[in-house]
Order: sequence, then C-alpha cells, then structure tokens
Amino acid sequence: MTEASPLTNIDWQQINILIIDDQPSSALLIQNILQSIDLAAIDIAINNINRMQQKKSLTKH
Repeated sequence: MTEASPLTNIDWQQINILIIDDQPSSALLIQNILQSIDLAAIDIAINNINRMQQKKSLTKH
C-alpha cells in the first residue's frame, strides 16, 4: 500500500520564501522562476546582515 506524500497537503500560496544570494541577477532569476509557478511571497537579501536590516526596518513601520 502506498501512502500519500505529505507534500500534497501544502498550501503553496501560504509559503514565504527568502532567497539569500550575493549575486542579484541570480536571485532575480530564481525569483522569476518561483513566480512563474505562482509562488508570490518571495523576498531577496544579498546576505544575512542585509536581511536583518530589512527585518528591522519592517518592524519599525
């Protein structure tokens, strides 16, 4: 007997994706690919420090 994959019950529209890449062109390519399969909540950071700064600025507003 085969069990259903646990991935079949994921609501992909609720997934948040963070791309960390020091090459902006690569990050944008990955973002475009993910958007083409209807994933919308995609954020890009060039490194972990950049991401922490983004997070701090979002929480101040």
